[in-house]
Amino acid sequence: MEPLPNLFESYSQPENKLTLALLQTLAADDRLARRFLKWAVPGLPAPRGKVYLYSQRKPAVGRGFRTGDPELDPAIPDGWFATDDLLVAVEVKKDPGVLRADQLKGHLKALMRREATQKGLLVLTPDHGEPSEVVTFKGLEGAGGIPVWWRGWAEVHRWACVEIDARGGERPGLGVFLLRRFREYMEMSEVSGFAGVVFDEGYDYRRAKAILKALRQELVPEVERLYPDLQCGRGHITDDGLVWDVFGRRDQFTKDPHFTLVVDDGGVLLALTVPDKATQAWRVLSHLASRPRTLERAVWEFLGIALRGKEEHRPVISVEVKQRHWKGRSGPSFEDAKLISRLDIARFCPSKLRAKGVKEKDSWWQNLLTLLSGGKGTANWEFQIQNYFGIDQEVTKTRHLKAELVRIFGAFKPLYELVSTQSR
Repeated sequence: MEPLPNLFESYSQPENKLTLALLQTLAADDRLARRFLKWAVPGLPAPRGKVYLYSQRKPAVGRGFRTGDPELDPAIPDGWFATDDLLVAVEVKKDPGVLRADQLKGHLKALMRREATQKGLLVLTPDHGEPSEVVTFKGLEGAGGIPVWWRGWAEVHRWACVEIDARGGERPGLGVFLLRRFREYMEMSEVSGFAGVVFDEGYDYRRAKAILKALRQELVPEVERLYPDLQCGRGHITDDGLVWDVFGRRDQFTKDPHFTLVVDDGGVLLALTVPDKATQAWRVLSHLASRPRTLERAVWEFLGIALRGKEEHRPVISVEVKQRHWKGRSGPSFEDAKLISRLDIARFCPSKLRAKGVKEKDSWWQNLLTLLSGGKGTANWEFQIQNYFGIDQEVTKTRHLKAELVRIFGAFKPLYELVSTQSR
């Protein structure tokens, strides 16, 4: 059985879908609509009377949200806010770089033809900066003195998060319920960029997939700066039940050390992975384990950077070695054995970086060295140093997680070069 589709799945045009999603959300709660206007179009007096919302047609007499057959004429605004003394037209774009000056000029002329004490034009796009078309009209204060405002969808997403968090202790009403669904819709429509990992109704594979796509898009330039020879390896996220991607050296990333990025029901994992087929890297690992001072020094330096900063922002860092086999070429893998241990219990981890309640137990690290020094032989092994940001950590729920992940990528560089230099 499939879950119900998103509440806002309607119409065929992307801009109409986004407009309808926003206006339906705000129409459910007049106070929410007023707060949105106060945030989105600052400077206008507080509107008098009820806020009416309209989609793809001129305002009409009546109550609440109104919509008719979608009109695809670009000269018609995508939506309207109307009160007794206020009229704000809305232009919506789903893709960056497609806003047209003639559209804005047409909307301003449409506003000039209508009567209202206060008028304005609100432009919503996913651009990272204010489009030049908006800047031009703002500099002229629009046509006929009508002001123009621009908001990026990432900003709208942040506004929604603030509104939701401000009512976290309340029993959620219809407005909060719709706002949570609208936040999800922006993420799945890929207009808000990466904004953290939140699952309002429990883990959802499709939402996790959209979150990972947004996250990897923002990480790509940072990873390319740190590791010029790495690319986002899988190209697309396949429907294999686990939402993950890699940053690897070539298309066949399974033959080289690489980075694995996962979004699951517990949070976000970033790992340096040495896969089974990375034969030369396994030789290096085995050699380092038999003479551990070099490996311990590299891991110590990694921990010093990765665990630096606020304790509440730190990931749980573990080392894992597992052995598995496949019963058939296309069948699932079977896990034979696994050794996993936190790295902050090792003797070489500074006590100030050790999480509260964690006690030193160096024997786990020594057992790992013994295992690695013997080599993997013909068995199918995988080695990972994992950094896990839990779903309940505040940093995981915000866009600041990206900066933490970039810091982890940077901390990994000496270790990555140590295990991969000779496998090029």
